[in-house]
Formats: sequence, structure tokens, C-alpha cells
Amino acid sequence: MTRRGLLLSFSLLGTGLDVEQWPGHVVSMYLGEASPDQVLEAATRTNPNAPREFLCEAYYYIGQGLAIRGQRDRAVGMFQAAVAAGPTSAVEYSGARAELKRLGDAGPKP
Repeated sequence: MTRRGLLLSFSLLGTGLDVEQWPGHVVSMYLGEASPDQVLEAATRTNPNAPREFLCEAYYYIGQGLAIRGQRDRAVGMFQAAVAAGPTSAVEYSGARAELKRLGDAGPKP
């Protein structure tokens, strides 16, 4: 674990968030401690019985990270994947649709 990762772990001790458990992988990604591929892998292994929900979350949060970094086209792809994967009841599904609208890409229809 890097120094930054160690500091993150200590800073999250009081929150109850375990960066080794879902959705801690997303936090690690935002801090540069995990790659988008690692987040997607964690999402698929977290709960094999509900893969669509976790994949929707992963794609959405990866898309947010890309959008923040100005990588619009890649972000749009992630938001489209979130909509395609996600159950319509997921908050991230709605968020991905809103981001697609904001970025000028309506995305796939539900």
C-alpha cells in the first residue's frame, strides 16, 4: 500500500468504510489508488447475484471521474454502460441518464 493509501485507510477508520470492500474501491479510484478496471472487477465479484446494480454503480462513478478529468467521450461511454447495465431503480442509473443529457448524448432508451 502506498503512503497515500495508508493515510486514506487511517482517515477512513472512523467512518466504517473499508476500502477493500464495495464501494471502497470507488473511493480508492478517486484517490489514485485503484484503476477503473480494478473497480469494474470489484463490482463483478462483490455480489454475483446482483451484478447489474454493482456494474451500474461502477460505470457511473468511473464516468464521473473521467468527466472531472475532462475526458468527455470516455465519460459518455461509461454513462451509457451504466444505463445499459443498471436497474432503473438505481440512483446511479438516473444519474447516468442525467449526465448523458447534460453532455448532449441522450444514450440508450430504457
